[in-house]
Amino acid sequence: MGALPFPSPFTARNASLFFSVTTPKGSANLDAGARANNQQRQLNLLDTLSLQKGAHSLRFGMDYRAFRLAMPLPPTASKPFFSDIPSAEAGTANQGASVSFSLPVTLLFRNLGAFAQDAWHIMPRLTMTYGLRWDVDFVPSSLSGPDLLAVTGFDVADLSNLALAPAGTPLYKTNWGDFAPRIGLAYQISQKPELADVFRGVRGSL
Repeated sequence: MGALPFPSPFTARNASLFFSVTTPKGSANLDAGARANNQQRQLNLLDTLSLQKGAHSLRFGMDYRAFRLAMPLPPTASKPFFSDIPSAEAGTANQGASVSFSLPVTLLFRNLGAFAQDAWHIMPRLTMTYGLRWDVDFVPSSLSGPDLLAVTGFDVADLSNLALAPAGTPLYKTNWGDFAPRIGLAYQISQKPELADVFRGVRGSL
């Protein structure tokens, strides 16, 4: 393949080309340049602490996840569309063409979770497990490039009042009250190796 037809002073480093040929038998697409170089990076920190205190088996844990999505949208992008191969060879975009301009953006998504749990061995055959988990999904933010835009008046049944919110309005409010309790009982019906049946009842989850 020769050099991509970017207008000066743009190159494959800072511009994109989407080339599409559509025929009755199918289509072929080429996406080249900066837009084809999206980067995703993720940071995940987690840890669990276990303690044994008498008849209690305690567990504490946390999980933090940060996901960074870099979308290097090029300053300019060309999209010619052709209905057949001869048109593509002749450079006649008989299905239309578009040129767009945009700004690159890097988005950040974060989640934090923590839990505490106790397995209480009440009797040799009876164990109660109970605990609490807390999760929070932070509002996505823009590390670079344009800020995320929120809307007002959103109603699936009636979009007539839909409008852009003032600049700086978060997409949604961070909910700090997402708690999930859990409690369960486990009773070992028989301690014989050939009949090691256990009856369990659980409500909620961690």
